[in-house]
Amino acid sequence: MKDRQRRPGRGMPFRKSTGPGQSGGWKATLRAFVLLVAVVSVLGSVIAYSIVSGGLSAHDEPGRVEEALARAMRRWATPQAMRGRTNPVQPTPEVINQAL
Repeated sequence: MKDRQRRPGRGMPFRKSTGPGQSGGWKATLRAFVLLVAVVSVLGSVIAYSIVSGGLSAHDEPGRVEEALARAMRRWATPQAMRGRTNPVQPTPEVINQAL
C-alpha cells in the first residue's frame, strides 16, 4: 500500500480510541456489567435478608413492601388507556350472587 495519510474514521477499523471525547469501548462495557452485577447482588441480599428476618407468612393483611409491590405490578400490567375506565357491570346483589 502507498504511504499516504488517511482521514480518521475512514477505512480504519482498529483505530485507537484514547482521545478525549471518544468512548472507552470494552472498558466501558465491562464497567457497566460490573456495576449491574453489584446492584443485582445488593438487591438480592436485601430481599434475602428481609425474608430471613421477617419470614414468609400467610396473614390476612400483607406487609407494606408486599402491598407496594402488588400495586406497582398491577399498575404496570394495566394499559394506561384502561386505567381510568369504570366497570360497566354495576355491583348489584344479583350480579354478586351470580358471580359466587
